[in-house]
Amino acid sequence: MQDEAWFKAISNQLEHRGYEAMLLDLMNYELGDWHPRRVPRNNGLLDQQARSLSAFDSWWVELLESGTLVGCDPDNPSRAISNKYGCIVKNPVLYGNERHVTRLGLYDQARSIEPRLRSHTSDHALGDFLKMQGCENKKRVLRRRGWSFPPLLECRKAWEARFRGWKWRNANITEWQAEEQDDNDDDGDFEDGDGNHKQEPIREPLF
Repeated sequence: MQDEAWFKAISNQLEHRGYEAMLLDLMNYELGDWHPRRVPRNNGLLDQQARSLSAFDSWWVELLESGTLVGCDPDNPSRAISNKYGCIVKNPVLYGNERHVTRLGLYDQARSIEPRLRSHTSDHALGDFLKMQGCENKKRVLRRRGWSFPPLLECRKAWEARFRGWKWRNANITEWQAEEQDDNDDDGDFEDGDGNHKQEPIREPLF
């Protein structure tokens, strides 16, 4: 460190046919079946890949890690509503009578998980990415626009094909799970626009 004479000698050697000598050594070095594009699969590589994921992949793998889709159908957690929606929660004990509750959808979850998706990523772009992962939006979810996902294990298997050796935070999660609600509507008593009581929330658009 700070030894100018030592580094100057190295520089002089390199500039006076040192580079050529090094290349000649490499050309005569026995490399076996080594190939520069055959990267060793180890924890260091996986960490590097995880840090360099695109915004879409970062969102997607977090869905696969948690196994939870925000805005999902409680009876079928593999299907989720696309955008923010509202519902009327009936609970006389907690709210006096009823309360209008806002709940987030799948796209809101995407922008919460990955900040890079917030500014210039449209819903259309998010939808295109989901289609590439095998998701479909042909059927409505709880009467709203939404997405149906392939089985979680199938999605994880496809991810592992891209990132061999990937270690899941919780490998015991094998199916999509319903999200936990935070609006204290445990009694499950909801009212639709006609005043009918139901066990399922009736989503009324907020926008």
